[in-house]
Amino acid sequence: MRVVTGRSKGLRLKTPRASSVRPTSSLVKSAIFATLPPDAIEDARVLDLYAGTGALGIEALSRGARSVDFVERDRRLCGSIRGNLEAAHGTEASQVLCAPVMKALDRLTGPYDLVLLDPPYGTTDVLEVLEQVERRGLLGDDATVVLEHAWRDKAIEPAGRLALQQTRRYGDTAVSYYQEVTPG
Repeated sequence: MRVVTGRSKGLRLKTPRASSVRPTSSLVKSAIFATLPPDAIEDARVLDLYAGTGALGIEALSRGARSVDFVERDRRLCGSIRGNLEAAHGTEASQVLCAPVMKALDRLTGPYDLVLLDPPYGTTDVLEVLEQVERRGLLGDDATVVLEHAWRDKAIEPAGRLALQQTRRYGDTAVSYYQEVTPG
């Protein structure tokens, strides 16, 4: 697993042995960032939830994000994220919260311009996480939320002002894009 483009292009990201993490493929990672407008990443404040090895957030840093906050519950993976950030020279612009996502949401301060979620397939609290991200004011103006999920699982339709914009399929993987809509 490597950083696809940007200042850390080609950097091999490490993951702990015997890890059950399902890293985002280079194809899907490239597609996610190609779908986003360039101004969604450049100088953006990014939140990477269910970060795993940190591949999505580190890709955002490599492409010009100002900062990334990573949230991962597995301590071994948190160590991998820190090591990968050091290799990518991204430690100054990042923080790693080693906690379950719902608990970490209490400690985060927005606004974020881009929120990336790559939960383990079958995670049951994703709808609640999406709704809490919106409710807690973690989204900035024109923020985008990107959710990677299994294609067989329908795109989540959260309540509130967070609205599904599109879903794209890449084999067994789907990526759904959300934005806040203003009532009126």
